[in-house]
Amino acid sequence: MSSSGEYNNQMPSDTMMVEVANGIWFRVYDEFNTHIVDTIIKRAEAFDMEKIIRRYMRDYHVSLDIAEIHHRELKRFLVLSAIFDEEIGMRGAVDNLWHTFLLFTREYLEFCYLIAGTGIIIHHAPNTELAEQNIAHVDTETMPHDYLTFWRAYKYIFGVSPPADAWPQ
Repeated sequence: MSSSGEYNNQMPSDTMMVEVANGIWFRVYDEFNTHIVDTIIKRAEAFDMEKIIRRYMRDYHVSLDIAEIHHRELKRFLVLSAIFDEEIGMRGAVDNLWHTFLLFTREYLEFCYLIAGTGIIIHHAPNTELAEQNIAHVDTETMPHDYLTFWRAYKYIFGVSPPADAWPQ
């Protein structure tokens, strides 16, 4: 963070704990105050992914309405991945859009640097144990830890649960 309090695209090095649900604490980069998180969200929302969305629609035979939902949700997922120092898991169709985004390496790097900090890449690290399972329904009793972390972080940052039309419930 710069001395003026502006977000300067440098990832803070220290972490602090925040309570995201009753008795559930996550590590978050300690310089990420509400203003900085809002700035990161706005930067993510403003990032142009039009050609990536077109490619995603073509490759996965997805309608524009669905692609727009997945577009918003991928950006939200990547924002959470940038601000929380926790394993954030993903399930469902939004992952296909992430795969498409990764094909556009220049744009993907630009996006990562814009929201996570210069030189920071948000890596796609599939959970190989769960890759063999086709998870259609997930609940808090059987939900993998990284996906449960995603759900709790999402609700903490965005104030609502992840939408059912984008994320397996």
